[in-house]
Amino acid sequence: MTKAFRQNQPQGMPLCETFNREAIDRLRATPGCTQIRIYYGIKEARDISAILVAADAEDRDLLPALTGTFNPADEEEPIIVDDSFRCPPHCPPSSPLNT
Repeated sequence: MTKAFRQNQPQGMPLCETFNREAIDRLRATPGCTQIRIYYGIKEARDISAILVAADAEDRDLLPALTGTFNPADEEEPIIVDDSFRCPPHCPPSSPLNT
């Protein structure tokens, strides 16, 4: 599948994105989280980027409050993970998935 993607990679799509484990662990710890969903968005620099959110058993996104009272230090508050290392330019060593 990754070979087919590389052979037909859409313009602007990264080869891969790497997320810190701390962010993934915090996402997984969101109360009610039974699954992780990946959305795609476009950053200000027009870069396509993966956005990770927790979802519950009813398939609903678990999102931070939109009230303006979000406290990133609150371990119980749902988060959105969108800070990755994109390849390129931050590519991992060669593996069967990327060469």
